[in-house]
Amino acid sequence: MTKEIKIALVGCGKAKADTPRKARELYTSQLFQKSLKHAERTSDYVFIVSAFHHLIQPNDTIQPYDRELPASLREREDWAGRTASMFDQAYAKLVKVFINLSKVDLKISIY
Repeated sequence: MTKEIKIALVGCGKAKADTPRKARELYTSQLFQKSLKHAERTSDYVFIVSAFHHLIQPNDTIQPYDRELPASLREREDWAGRTASMFDQAYAKLVKVFINLSKVDLKISIY
């Protein structure tokens, strides 16, 4: 028996509310909101990829910030490494949920 786990990664947006909120409410652009809704409809788990927080869950409460992805290749590689590490940790926790399954297929969608 195979269980497919669908994980969506949604990119954050520059447009943000100016007070602390759940991540799903902090990012206010139409593109982000539509992408998040689609990801939640079609995936088992959803994470938001952030220039500042790296990887967050939609219901995590966070402060507003003003940061873009780094300009230099070295800084982008560092950011990507940290984000990937956080995803690895989150994925390891998700796999434990399915520990009794004989096989798990993972599908990752990026929005």
